Amino acid sequence: MKLIKPCILFFTFLLLWCCSTEKNKVLNREFHNLHAKYNGFFNANEIIKVTYNDFLKTRKENYNLILPIFPFPDIEQSKNWYAPMDTAYRKCELVIFSHRMPHAKKGKNRNSEWGKYIDDNWMTMGKTRFYKKDLPKALKIFQYVENHYKIEDNYYESIFWQSKVLIAMGAFDEAEEILLSLIIKFEEQQLESKDQEKLTVKQKLRLALKYDERIKYLESKEPVISKNIINKIYPTLADLHIQNKSYKKAIENLEIAIENKHKKAFKTRLFFVLAQLYHLENNFKASLYYQEVVERNPEYEMAFQAKINRALSFSGRDSKAIKSQLLKMLKDDKNIEYFDQIYYALAEISFKNNAEETGKEQLQKSINLSTNNLPQKIKSMQRMGDLYFEKSQYIKSYFYYDSIQKISLKVYKNKEQVDKKYKLLKNIFINRTLIEKNDSLFAICSLEPKQRIDKIYEVLD
Repeated sequence: MKLIKPCILFFTFLLLWCCSTEKNKVLNREFHNLHAKYNGFFNANEIIKVTYNDFLKTRKENYNLILPIFPFPDIEQSKNWYAPMDTAYRKCELVIFSHRMPHAKKGKNRNSEWGKYIDDNWMTMGKTRFYKKDLPKALKIFQYVENHYKIEDNYYESIFWQSKVLIAMGAFDEAEEILLSLIIKFEEQQLESKDQEKLTVKQKLRLALKYDERIKYLESKEPVISKNIINKIYPTLADLHIQNKSYKKAIENLEIAIENKHKKAFKTRLFFVLAQLYHLENNFKASLYYQEVVERNPEYEMAFQAKINRALSFSGRDSKAIKSQLLKMLKDDKNIEYFDQIYYALAEISFKNNAEETGKEQLQKSINLSTNNLPQKIKSMQRMGDLYFEKSQYIKSYFYYDSIQKISLKVYKNKEQVDKKYKLLKNIFINRTLIEKNDSLFAICSLEPKQRIDKIYEVLD
């Protein structure tokens, strides 16, 4: 019992001594590193992770467009992120204020940072501003990390995130320059590392135990770009080129990206986007990559869309197998809401096999069954309208384009093209109707008086 009071006093003294941010000792560093890691960095990133996962659960993919490689909230959706992102930001801000070492940042140590996780907290703060769409603030934070933490792992990570911010701002050329420079730097470092002598176990142990020597060693060497950053660069470059509508460059970078290590779900997404890009170019590889998506066993809707798109992009050699698969899908009750897409795919196969009448019947079924999927209904109507337009049956074509105009969907794929063709067909329809009306009137006027009166009564009846 006599030892309890001295022990309490000792541990109290030890705790107070460890709390100092002006002493560069092991206990001080570990105490502040522990708080910086868990009170700020870890908890803030958990908030970001939970918010992002909730966003993904409520988000619905639009498979009528090229999928975004990185699904981020738009300006309207980001408003739901304000509260959690501000909470995460404040956690990191408080940690930086309370646990940066040294706290005063004066004298000979004004440029030093003894804490291990302060730069990580800065990075997390930048990410919260990015998700909140406060892009200028995010860019400023990432630039701060680049300028103040040149020996840390986050040095190149901060440069990479600057490129993501610039892409979001639409500054594609500046972002591409940053990403390409990182790739070049990585390749240079790979060549240099072959010529450098590796540290012995004894040297590594010495650097691990001697803080000052470790810092001097790190300052004497250039920070290394990790393979993890390079793996993230190629999908980011692909995303940049898709937004910039440079699809060939996007394909080049995606081809490299799918060879690198990624989480299964993300890699499957890369395969799907790559298939979509090849599909746009009418390249047979689209069918191969859609099949790859199916074989990777993704969530149900992506697997379904991959099967449908594979049917739409097939080269013509395996039409029987694909048609058989689509007919089988019609028998599955799980696909009832997707019947309009299945019939559209069957129609396309029929057109490629020169079975035009069968194709029209299937296309009409697609139109009739499209009740909830308005983009698909518009797509099917446009296809039917184009078929009649190509045959110079402009009035029938007009009726389908006129029906599209009555659908209350403000934004859809090829809207400008559809509106332009509708105006043309409307003029043809009005002029054709006027001609037919005038022809009828001239025909009536040319009749004998008695015949003319009989014709008028006939029309009235």
